[in-house]
Amino acid sequence: MKHTIHIIGTENTITRKIRRNLVKYNNEQFLVFEKSGVYQIDLDRPIRSELDRFSDEAIMAQAKLIIHRQLTSKRADPFESPDRVKEFFLTQHHGLKAERFDIALLDNRHRLIESRAMFHGTIDSASVYPREVVRACIDANAAAICCSHNHPSGVAEPSRADIDITKKLTKALALIDVRVLDHIITGEGYAVSLAERGEM
Repeated sequence: MKHTIHIIGTENTITRKIRRNLVKYNNEQFLVFEKSGVYQIDLDRPIRSELDRFSDEAIMAQAKLIIHRQLTSKRADPFESPDRVKEFFLTQHHGLKAERFDIALLDNRHRLIESRAMFHGTIDSASVYPREVVRACIDANAAAICCSHNHPSGVAEPSRADIDITKKLTKALALIDVRVLDHIITGEGYAVSLAERGEM
């Protein structure tokens, strides 16, 4: 019998909910969360025995694949809500120990074409090269992007350098008619949108 785990939340809440929200139905174990933004993990064997075998990392790896598949489907909603973009990048950055700069390449309706990890840094910095982002946009035929990077410290407060690189990218991509919709800074379980803060 096939069981489905329904998961809702960002990366630091998903595994906690899995451990805490097992619900019994007909003597079988199920996870049920009745909110929007449901992600699913399918298991072919009973959930109780399988859950004990999953590490937090394995659960998040599966969740990332499912979220990416959902967001790249033709029926996927566009990347127009800052909360949606935050949740996507929070999931992508789960467990990273060093800084990483990612971009979500979007079509002209702001639907996800693909996401790419562009630059990797040390524990506290990453070098961002606009020409590489331009090349990725041309390669994917993107009309817009959302970019994001994590702060390994866990504090998602944007720095002056974060704001400056966003403006630099915006100017570079404007030359090829690609819009930068947002820059998300992710921390420990939360994220900050530069667009929401008026820093774009």
